[in-house]
Amino acid sequence: MHTATDLQVLFADIQPDHLPLSATNAPDTITRSASVLARVARLLEIPVTSSVLASSEHGNIPEIAVEHPDTCFPRLSPCALLDDTTRKRLEANNRPILVLGGIATEIVVLHTGLEALAAGYQVHLPVDLCGGLSARTEQAALRQLEKAGAHLTSVPSLCTGVIRDFTVSPDQDVLKEVLSLL
Repeated sequence: MHTATDLQVLFADIQPDHLPLSATNAPDTITRSASVLARVARLLEIPVTSSVLASSEHGNIPEIAVEHPDTCFPRLSPCALLDDTTRKRLEANNRPILVLGGIATEIVVLHTGLEALAAGYQVHLPVDLCGGLSARTEQAALRQLEKAGAHLTSVPSLCTGVIRDFTVSPDQDVLKEVLSLL
């Protein structure tokens, strides 16, 4: 069992120009999941970092940027942890569990997840926060990550897994956010 104080979130390439690339999750599904996780992270004081391609003309989707301004860092490689600024920020958070989602699962999620596992993080991958280029290639990437030790999950499971009492804030607020996905 883990608590909110164990978690940090890394959104990878959840950008307006990348959403249409997802063949495995509808852009609206990814956007809604990212929005809920961003709001829950704010409610529970879970650190959020975003990594985006430096060559892209867009940063985060507005649903993330509104909740977590100034947390978006450009990178040059397919792995977010190879960017010094992003890696140092994650290390400074001093949280052992990295919640990772992004587009494309076969590229940034795969390479970042494997690197994070090698660096000693527990990696949790909400599948509703990932978008693959094809079902076949995304499944191969998820199998590789799972075999390396990553945990497949969902935004609702992850968020409700850290709350203890639905009748008090902020847990009650987290539940409302999760229920907005229905």
